Amino acid sequence: MPSQTKRTPPKHSQDSINTESLNEKLNKAAELEATLDKMKTKKGSETEAKAAAVRLELCSLLSDVVIVDPIFAVANNVVERLWKFCFYGRINELRVRINKEKSRAKKRAAGGSTSVSSKASDIVGDIEKQLQQFLKEAVALYSYLIKKYKEHLNDALEGSSQDDEEYCETTISSLYRMHIHLGDLYRYSSSIQKAEETYGKAAKLAPTTGNPFNQLAVVAQSQESQTVQALYYYSRSLMAQTPFETSRPNLVRLFESNSKWLAENDRGVSHNHTLVGVNKKAQKDWANKQKVAMTRIVMAKLVDLQFALFKGISLDDGDDKVDLNRLMDMMEKQLEGLDELLSSTGVSENLLCKILAVLAFSTLGAGNSGKLCSEEDLLSLDSGLNRGVVMNNQAIAFSFLLRFVSVLAKHTKILIEEKQAGGGKVKVGTIRPLSSLLLGVNFAASLYAGSKWFHGLPIYPINSTSQIDSSPIHLLCKESHYKFWESVADVANCFRGLDLVWMDGPTPPVCNDLKDFSDFGCFVPFESFLPRSTDGKYATLNEAIEALASNSSSTSKADEDEAITKIRLYLAVAINSTRSVDKEGLGPCYLVEDAISNNLKVLREDALQSTDEVMLLDNADNAFDGLDETEPTSQYSNLGVQLLTPAALLAKNAANEPPKKIDSAPNLLPDLVIAKGPKATHNLLPPPGLPPPPGFSGPPAHVNQQAPSEDTPTQSANVNSSLLSLLNQPQQQMPMNQDFGGFQAPSSNQVMPQAPNVFNTLNPFAISQRPTTEHQTGGIDLSFMLNNNWNKNNVIVNNEPSASADDPYSHGESLLKFLFESNSSDD
Repeated sequence: MPSQTKRTPPKHSQDSINTESLNEKLNKAAELEATLDKMKTKKGSETEAKAAAVRLELCSLLSDVVIVDPIFAVANNVVERLWKFCFYGRINELRVRINKEKSRAKKRAAGGSTSVSSKASDIVGDIEKQLQQFLKEAVALYSYLIKKYKEHLNDALEGSSQDDEEYCETTISSLYRMHIHLGDLYRYSSSIQKAEETYGKAAKLAPTTGNPFNQLAVVAQSQESQTVQALYYYSRSLMAQTPFETSRPNLVRLFESNSKWLAENDRGVSHNHTLVGVNKKAQKDWANKQKVAMTRIVMAKLVDLQFALFKGISLDDGDDKVDLNRLMDMMEKQLEGLDELLSSTGVSENLLCKILAVLAFSTLGAGNSGKLCSEEDLLSLDSGLNRGVVMNNQAIAFSFLLRFVSVLAKHTKILIEEKQAGGGKVKVGTIRPLSSLLLGVNFAASLYAGSKWFHGLPIYPINSTSQIDSSPIHLLCKESHYKFWESVADVANCFRGLDLVWMDGPTPPVCNDLKDFSDFGCFVPFESFLPRSTDGKYATLNEAIEALASNSSSTSKADEDEAITKIRLYLAVAINSTRSVDKEGLGPCYLVEDAISNNLKVLREDALQSTDEVMLLDNADNAFDGLDETEPTSQYSNLGVQLLTPAALLAKNAANEPPKKIDSAPNLLPDLVIAKGPKATHNLLPPPGLPPPPGFSGPPAHVNQQAPSEDTPTQSANVNSSLLSLLNQPQQQMPMNQDFGGFQAPSSNQVMPQAPNVFNTLNPFAISQRPTTEHQTGGIDLSFMLNNNWNKNNVIVNNEPSASADDPYSHGESLLKFLFESNSSDD
């Protein structure tokens, strides 16, 4: 046969002879698979020898099909059959035998039979040798198959044919499964580093799938010191575009084992002790051990905090959730620990970025077992979700993320100032928290801009407007909000003061250009600012070849250039969140540029009120051109919020009558109804028995969550004066008509703050003045609360009758009880 300069990749052949040959091999393979199934019930050395011969023949048949025709192999599930019958079954069998013999050896040793125990140990050793030899042979076969498939992809790339998309996608899908199986083989062999590398390649070959991240989490979880790494990978698995639900019970086990470790090891040991009377080397070794111990404790506590956010705020003293006071205390101590960690140890950028991803996971899955919840899910009656609970849990989790980003910003600013004090040009490539800071700022900005997965935004200051609510949750969110944007402004001012040669290209940079963010593709919390160019499940041909290639090291020049790109992206976020004092802002803005110093600063309530009054007077003649000033405006800004013009407000106030109703306004009070039924239970662990291998996807684990019983009373979260003192705020009585779920209803002389998209039909001035009978029987009525004043005993004033005993609003419960408990009628 003549030699060829370029190999032709095999394709799904239409030749009847070739197809017939492949079908014959599959028919023979099916007979061998049935033979292996029958041999499972038989024991003995002779049976094992026969089974080994059958597996060898079956492996040869299936491997031939895989290599000859990838499309035919995928159509007949050959790759999975090869793993299940030829390898996983035998591996599982040997591992079970090893565990049984070890158990027998322990029992015999406990009974004092030394000779029998020694013999049992020899048996265990022989079986382990068999297993290791079998794993070695399996690794060799899978390495060979992967090598052949990589050659197919390279040939396809050289051919540059556009009609081979099916072939390329099929080949990549098989390569993905092979890497999962090869990673399992390395893991069974205790080759941890090779297992991580192989699973990592699988994740790049199928970036939308959560399964590879579950495998990486399993490897990390096997190493006690990598709990944060394991939590990160479980977060990626559960919030991938195609989640891997088996990760949820695995994550619960991680949380529980971490809590147990903390209970046994967290003794509050100070890490500032030094040794006296020893040499410098011993002191240095002691200091390093102290830093390692400190890092381990701080990371374990961080995981424990995410467990609390995962479960949510307690509604009942008997449930398994965390008390609000304890949660606030945990967050405060955790921030102190992370601040100290950043000051005293060299935490890598990679770890900081992973922590940001974990916090993003906790923010969007807070109080909902780490599950994403869209607006449609939240409003669906079938979901069983409590709107108020989801909103407040997400708001609390987001507050911690904002404060952590503020800590990163603080250390970034300190590092820049130290480098400037040293003289010379600052090399921004050496600024350690820059990538994690940019990642956190982008994620926070994406939630402020509106996300269908985040529902806690109404509890935050919207467009920096004032909110009267003095509940501890709102105060926490408010302080976190201002601290975050203040830190964003401070770092932006530092960046603008650097003497940098800006690389202004023809197009502005995007986050996808950064190599530090290349591993975060298809992570749902980051998809708004790290979008994927393609919608396919698997990587493209070029992406696959790049993923399978060895990683190349970057130069210092590239690091410096990329750091400048990060600074440009950071400043873009800051500028997009800045309003100018000389013109009307066109959207939610949280920073303002000082007219004298040109520095950015946070836009607080007092500054907003003064500038808004000037702007309202200066622009009164032209802001509403073409409109009847006694009628409401049609739309205001890009958020679609209907408002009244100043003239319309004055006209209505002068007439002393309620504003004209434009559209039917939705009830903005979070639906706090807790579905009726038996008390909620959480059965997250799989049933007993041997689970399938992590590389062989079993059925998804289901979370059995039932609503609390109708007869089970609920209790409000306990918020006392110690919690308020923690926030350095005096306790105030909240008038019931001024807050509903953290979203403030404005008075008649205030401009309505811009609301998130979930409230895009809001017109608070068009709500009817008095409740109707229909409203009274359907739960708490928003219009009734907004248009009546309540005193501290919830008695209506302003010449309105006091609440009767039958009035559903006459109870004097706390604000948090109002937020979290059921308040609907039987209807």
